[in-house]
Amino acid sequence: MKKMKKIMNYPEDPLYPDPSSLRKSSSEKFKALDDQVGGEHYKKMAIQPIEYIVKNGIGYCEGNIIKYVTRHHQKGGPEDIKKVIHYCNLLLELHYPKNKKPYC
Repeated sequence: MKKMKKIMNYPEDPLYPDPSSLRKSSSEKFKALDDQVGGEHYKKMAIQPIEYIVKNGIGYCEGNIIKYVTRHHQKGGPEDIKKVIHYCNLLLELHYPKNKKPYC
């Protein structure tokens, strides 16, 4: 199995701050992870997908797979699973071009 190289130096990379720094502290009124636009499905989770994705330096397609598979029961249902399949097919085409046809 091919070992993935780390994309960024975490948490030193200023574009990707430590997700815990985005949470509200007792002295602050608001932090980004305390707010959610379009529902409450992420706020109810022990760790939000964005925290996991950023902390592990996960790419765009992989991050969307994590996001949609994590929320499908609470929000998008079968549409979210279709999005997961779409992003998996994108990964296959972009990163493994010898596989010409989609698996699903």
